Amino acid sequence: MLTSVGINAQAINGTLTFYVAADSLAGTAGWTMQLNSGTGFVTRLSELTASNHAFQLYTYALQPGEPVDNLGLRFQFRGG
Repeated sequence: MLTSVGINAQAINGTLTFYVAADSLAGTAGWTMQLNSGTGFVTRLSELTASNHAFQLYTYALQPGEPVDNLGLRFQFRGG
């Protein structure tokens, strides 16, 4: 899942907050959260090893160079 347009994240700092549930995943099934600040997508958070939990809160503080006016955000899911 990819945002259809970049996010205006221009600021001194910023935080992304979201929930993910993982139910009976096996093997390498899981998810990744990736950002693109203009140089290509980079994985910032992931859970790829057979997780099993109810909705869980995840928080990511933007790193220097990521608060840009056209920040790309995507989630990738495998298995489940």
